[in-house]
Amino acid sequence: MYNTFKHAKLSNIMMLDEQASSKKLQQLVTSQDSLTLLFPDEVSLSIFQSILPTTNKKVPGINFTRMTIALDEAKENKVDVYLASETTKDLYKAKIRLDDAKQYIKHQLKEIDQYDRYEKYVTTKNRSIYVPENNPSIATQQYFSRNVSGKVDDFKNALFTNPKIVKLSQNRQSNVDKYSDDRSVMTVFKNFYTLSFSNMLGEEETRISKSHLMANTIGFINEHGGYTNDYRYKSVDYVNQKVAYQLFMSGLPVEPANKAMMTEIDVKWESGKVSTYTRPYYELENIPTDEEKNSVKLQTAPAILQALESQNPKVTIVDLRLGYRMTSEERGTSAVVFTLTPNWYYKVKEEWIEVPTSISTVGGAASGLE
Repeated sequence: MYNTFKHAKLSNIMMLDEQASSKKLQQLVTSQDSLTLLFPDEVSLSIFQSILPTTNKKVPGINFTRMTIALDEAKENKVDVYLASETTKDLYKAKIRLDDAKQYIKHQLKEIDQYDRYEKYVTTKNRSIYVPENNPSIATQQYFSRNVSGKVDDFKNALFTNPKIVKLSQNRQSNVDKYSDDRSVMTVFKNFYTLSFSNMLGEEETRISKSHLMANTIGFINEHGGYTNDYRYKSVDYVNQKVAYQLFMSGLPVEPANKAMMTEIDVKWESGKVSTYTRPYYELENIPTDEEKNSVKLQTAPAILQALESQNPKVTIVDLRLGYRMTSEERGTSAVVFTLTPNWYYKVKEEWIEVPTSISTVGGAASGLE
């Protein structure tokens, strides 16, 4: 998909509906012969231009959470594409010009059977959730991080303007180190391999526009430690000027078993500058394992949702996904082994909550799902 978009052009952007109904947006996702890309939060079209260029240099201030590409027909090497936002209910239509649109459609229709199949589950609160059809079986994985303590120095050198004048204070009881100069503080939580960098900023009320907030954040992270593993876009909060990225391994999101440990990169802006930058400082490297021997068989998504709704009828579940639960164990003086165990996670409001293993795994003692 990425290679296709690199050689394509987006044009003829027009507003279809400023207040599209939920039913209309759902119909786009389920329409015959279509391909939909779902994003975890709003994406600015100006940022998406780096993947899918537009014919005009200036693009309208469009933000979307879904992109649906019609695969029914192509005219003059163009296919229809719909940009929709679940947040604002805006719905746009545009054209994508491809080198060979008919061949692209033929290829995508041929590949459809290779993708995981999803089904629609309607919750007791009448919400539609798209979940995998199959009974997932996923291997527990192990990763290690070498020279963990040494990586702190890399971040100190990247974040402070003059690392040579930075002072270090240590609290051996809490195992927390603080690095500071006259403007900034970097707090290192050594028990959880996490750091938080803060800048002391003035009273100036400067806000970054929607179109620049994500671009500035990407640039800042690349220049200050980088995306050390597969971190994917998670969310943006324009009001509070915050952007978050989530750690993924083997294509699944990773959640910490201990909430004090982080599997996210969070950046907050104030007065047009970064005020806080919080992230892990470990870097995961794979340990080869026998995946068949370490495989965990999980319950189907409908079975999970039925069990959760029966236990918590008042809770509104907005989504369900597979993920990894991450635990850690130190090996020697500078290495850490991280274990990633597969499980289901359900979303309530903005929080992802781990499903108890008694419900999620096949053979769970208290599941009542066998």
